[in-house]
Order: sequence, then C-alpha cells, then structure tokens
Amino acid sequence: MRSHTARFTALVGIALASMLVAVAMIGDTTSAQTVPPPAPSGALQRTIAVSGTGTATLAPDIASFSAGVTETSANVVDAQNSVNTKTNAIIEALRQGGVNVDKDVKTTGYSVQPQYNYPQNGAPVLTGYRVMNSVNVTVRDIAKVGQLLDAVTKAGANQVGGVSFGLADPEAASRVAREQAVQNARDKADTLAKATGVSVGIVMTIDDQSTTPPPPRPVAAAPAANTANSAAAPPPIQTGETTVTVTVRVTYAIA
Repeated sequence: MRSHTARFTALVGIALASMLVAVAMIGDTTSAQTVPPPAPSGALQRTIAVSGTGTATLAPDIASFSAGVTETSANVVDAQNSVNTKTNAIIEALRQGGVNVDKDVKTTGYSVQPQYNYPQNGAPVLTGYRVMNSVNVTVRDIAKVGQLLDAVTKAGANQVGGVSFGLADPEAASRVAREQAVQNARDKADTLAKATGVSVGIVMTIDDQSTTPPPPRPVAAAPAANTANSAAAPPPIQTGETTVTVTVRVTYAIA
C-alpha cells in the first residue's frame, strides 16, 4: 500500500514539473514575440536637392524726392526768416498738389552754419550765416512727380534731388516671386528624377535664400530753377520697372 502511494506521489510531481516547464517556455515565446525587430543600421534617406529662382517685375507705385532751401545772409535772423518762408511755401505747394503733408512730408535736415573769411594774415572774420532746411516727400500718385518737382522749385526750393521709385508693398512682389521660385525648384527636381529613373517624393526641407526687396531706385532729378517765376515745363520723369528676385533651396525625398 505504501509503495503504491509513493509511486502516485512521484507521478504527480513529475506531471507538475512538466507543466511548469511548459508554462515557462510559453512565457519566453510570448515575450520574444513582443520585442520589435531592431531597425536596420546605416540606412540613408535618398534625396534630391535643388535651388529655384523666381522674379516679379512690376511698375513702381510710389516715389520720393527731397526738396530744400539754402540761404546765406549777413544776419542770421534774416537767413532763417527767408528759409522758413520758402519752406512753408514749398509745403503749401505740395499740399495743393495733392500730397498729404502731415503723413508724407518729413524734415530731414536743418542747420545754421556761420561763414568766415580767412585772410592771409590775421584771424578769421565772420561774414554771415548759411541756413539750410530740407524735407523728404513721399508721392503716392507717381504720375504727379514731375508736377510736384516743378511746384517746389517755383515755391523757392533751390536744392531738389534724390528722386526714387519703388513699391508701396514690396512683400506682395516677393510672394509672387517666391511662388515662381518654388515651382522652378520642382521643375528641376522632376527633370533630374526623370533623367536618373527615379520619382520625386515628399518635400524634406525648404530654405528661403532670398534677400530683402530692393529699396526705391534713385534717378536723376532736374536741377532747381534759378527763379521762382520760371515758366519751364515740368521735368519728364520715367519710372521704369522694379524687379524682385527670390531664391529657394528645396530638398525632396526620392520615392
């Protein structure tokens, strides 16, 4: 009887041990299946890198010029009064010409300089004073530039120049040029891909390499008339065109 009991106990122990081994093997298999396979090392993303250029050529829609008065007198007050009177006349002429003088006329310089005579022997001798006042004018109706130059000259300006033309919203021109630059880059990428038997994939990087739109383009101004009563016709002004160029660099994946 005892031998049968011992034999039964041994068989039960062997069965339990076998079950534990099986469970352990199942656990090892499950954990091994949940670990993702390692990513391949040294893999490189194949790409196509190109640059594209776009330009937008537009007619200028804004202009600017400078107008000033310089007077010399033995008495500083006389020189200042003369300059002030003529400067006020210039501003009024601009107002009558349609310029918003509160917004588009800005003083850019005012100076009072004593004038001396330097004899060969002896100390310098004060001979008078030179007074200068100048303003910068922004013209939003560029068809009136020539008329306004003539008007300020007749009002007393004896220093007129710095005429330049530009764009009131240069960024609008840049947007047009930038779209062209991106399309130009894509065309280049398509050409390279076709020549090498691959396909263009998604955009990886875009680098805008453009610079700030150019400042207003200066042109020569007509010299100021010698007298305020000049009957000369307004100077002819040619605005030309303004060109904005944008360059981008784009990297595409090879599909």
